[in-house]
Amino acid sequence: MGIIIVTMVIIIIVVVIIIIIITMVIMIVTTVITMVIIIVVVITTVIIIIIMVIMIVTTVIIILVIIIVVTIVFIITTVIIITITITITITIIIIITMDLSSSSPYGVQVMVFGTILLTANVFSVYDMAVNTLFLCFLEDLERNNGSVQKPYYMSKSLLKLLRKGKGGTEVEGSVTILDALKDPGRLRADHTAATTRISTVSRRQKSLEGQESCDGSDVDDTRY
Repeated sequence: MGIIIVTMVIIIIVVVIIIIIITMVIMIVTTVITMVIIIVVVITTVIIIIIMVIMIVTTVIIILVIIIVVTIVFIITTVIIITITITITITIIIIITMDLSSSSPYGVQVMVFGTILLTANVFSVYDMAVNTLFLCFLEDLERNNGSVQKPYYMSKSLLKLLRKGKGGTEVEGSVTILDALKDPGRLRADHTAATTRISTVSRRQKSLEGQESCDGSDVDDTRY
């Protein structure tokens, strides 16, 4: 009996030890798998963040390059136009001076007047060119609730023209064409109110005319 009991105790101890070892192995494997998953998630997140940063930096660089290129092209075009204008003006001044100073006593006066006229015409053409380049701002002005804001480099003449155009034509009192296009309900409401006022005034006038006619007939009857 003693040997059997000792054998059973040994078997139980061995089984318990095996169960403990298996449990520990399962826990270790589970921990390792969890750590691997966490590492993969972290690496994926870092890669996504790096890709997003690269995309943002690339977009910013592209926008800056476009802005710089457009600005450089505009500056170069402006410098070329001004240089050509100055060159032509100086050439014409030299030609006029050489021709008129020797043949006419009024050569200097004609030269000065011609220079002023030529410069005014050249800068008018340049002003129209600048206006043409920046007419693209009109769409932004239309989207900005119809308000007029002076874009960069826009000339005063175009700004004045825009402000006059933005004033609108009055439709039924305070409602302008721009307001009517943006809010048709407001135009209908004002139109209905105006129609109601007109109808009321018309009824009052008819009532007054009827009273006047009645008063006139009474006076005539009393006379007879």
